[in-house]
Amino acid sequence: MRSFQSSTASPDLFNSVCEKANYIVFDKHTSKKLSPTINKKFRRVCNDEFMLLSLFKGSAPLALVYIDNQASPMSNFAKERSRNLCDLAMNCLNKF
Repeated sequence: MRSFQSSTASPDLFNSVCEKANYIVFDKHTSKKLSPTINKKFRRVCNDEFMLLSLFKGSAPLALVYIDNQASPMSNFAKERSRNLCDLAMNCLNKF
């Protein structure tokens, strides 16, 4: 995907994860609930299981991180480490 835009006025997955430092796991347990909130263009290119994590500097969203394990399910270890890595990155960003 070359570019992606999401309106801040729409109640979609991207807006909900960017309201505060947060993460969302999209997998077989959450797909039924979250599928209606995913932009159709994004859904065509994302995997069946992924994580979205927001990075904030202060109170403003700075980045949205997409993580997947290609065609394989993500292990709990990978999910936890991904969250830890984003938390550490935010701690570093907020010190400068």
